[in-house]
Amino acid sequence: MCYTTPTKRARIIALRENGHTYREIGHELGLDASTALRIFKKFGPTKDFYSEEPKSGRPHKLTEYDCRYAARILTKG
Repeated sequence: MCYTTPTKRARIIALRENGHTYREIGHELGLDASTALRIFKKFGPTKDFYSEEPKSGRPHKLTEYDCRYAARILTKG
């Protein structure tokens, strides 16, 4: 899986709405056809190209406040 920028996502949606196939879109943008299909299904209906869902995995042990506090203490010496 590759990371796609919001502008590339917008180009995928625009090309698909203009009638291009997923294979043509992938060839033009340097992606696999399945990636173009996945991006179109995810972002096509909403057109919100900047939305990012949190990735799965182990949650952070420290909160953001705890991290800032620790950084402040470490800089003080």
